[in-house]
Amino acid sequence: MASLRVAAPALLVLGLAPAAHAERRAFAVTRDVDLQTEGVTELDWTSTHVLDAGWAGELEIVHGLGARWDVALLQHVAAPPAEVTVVGERTPDPGLTLGAFGSRVRYAPTDRGTWPVDLRGELSALKSPASCRVTLAPRAVFARDLWRLRLVANAGADVALDFGELERDCGHGAALEVSTTATWAAGVRARPWSSVDLGVEAFGDVADVGSGDRVGRAWVGPTASWARSSRLWATLGLGVVVAGAADDLVARVGFGLAL
Repeated sequence: MASLRVAAPALLVLGLAPAAHAERRAFAVTRDVDLQTEGVTELDWTSTHVLDAGWAGELEIVHGLGARWDVALLQHVAAPPAEVTVVGERTPDPGLTLGAFGSRVRYAPTDRGTWPVDLRGELSALKSPASCRVTLAPRAVFARDLWRLRLVANAGADVALDFGELERDCGHGAALEVSTTATWAAGVRARPWSSVDLGVEAFGDVADVGSGDRVGRAWVGPTASWARSSRLWATLGLGVVVAGAADDLVARVGFGLAL
């Protein structure tokens, strides 16, 4: 799941207007420092599509707790492709599969533009329904306005904790196994029109950073966004692999609706 998130391409964010989730307006993987508006609940959906490999999605329900905090409930789903069994024929569509579920909390110490560099921190916790794996995903977000451009960078990790082999017997008689994937993303965007953002971003990961088998991957792609209103946004994007063994081309789409 973590790998799908990181392997996802650069999004073209057709997203919300300035009053809503501004961070979603121009990037797929890179996140800006903006929080959900205080007292507003938003429904977000993002899906990642790989040629001949099905798709995976994430549903979020985000609520603004105040000027400095927001929280979200997360649910991952996937639809693997049907397997080819005979030339020209496929097995029945396997349908949707529920993936990890969990929550996320985010905190911004100041308003945008107060410090020379805007900051935000976040922590996600996800539990796999089919195993004893819990994934913790801390992330730091840095951003700055430069002339008419917005520069954004993220640094984080996906820390997978395996508490055992059996879903109903987690932690009993099994040694805890920990694996860490370092994640990064960076982008630059401009706003030529009030409802349109254009930009480019690069992102990637380094798997098994604590072992000698660590492998790095990286993608790069254009981004764009459009906002119909402050309550509704939609996204689309592409990413091309530039380093490591990974999917050559990945598409990502998403939308958000303030409830």
